[in-house]
Amino acid sequence: MNRNKKVDILLTEYAVCLNDVSQLDSDIWQSSHIFLGISIVGFTILLQAQVHSWAEIAVHIVISAVGISLVTIWIKLCSGWLRLIHINLYRMREIEEELDMWRERLIYHLEGFKIPREGSNSKYKKRLKLLRNLSLDGVVIKGPPETRKILKYVVYLIVYGWIALIIKQVAFLIFYG
Repeated sequence: MNRNKKVDILLTEYAVCLNDVSQLDSDIWQSSHIFLGISIVGFTILLQAQVHSWAEIAVHIVISAVGISLVTIWIKLCSGWLRLIHINLYRMREIEEELDMWRERLIYHLEGFKIPREGSNSKYKKRLKLLRNLSLDGVVIKGPPETRKILKYVVYLIVYGWIALIIKQVAFLIFYG
């Protein structure tokens, strides 16, 4: 296989991986609006409701369990999508190494991940040293905040909120009902 054909194949594969990453990332954010939105609306409605009997608490517990289940299902879906994203990003870095491209490797490096496997290549080490010292008006460029970690904490807050809501309503009924 000649060099140009191999490059074309790798660039096509790179474009497919980039498209997959973009689509999966979009799926994650769109689904977050649906699953987390429904959960937050349900939580807000139950937060405002007053319980007057154990039967009402049982209904609230069922609704809370559904809310927790929705968030848990969403997290499971996202975990699978994130695995696919990481596989695609890994393959993109491999293609970049082969074609001496830097888009994904630069992002990977600036976000503080371990140095990819090139290791002993002096040209590579010089470029990484340059990237480490890259700055804009004396401010070192850092990667974007880890939004997925932030989203994970939002999910924990929602689940703990559902649990706290159940405890609050049971306590309210015990002490005031």
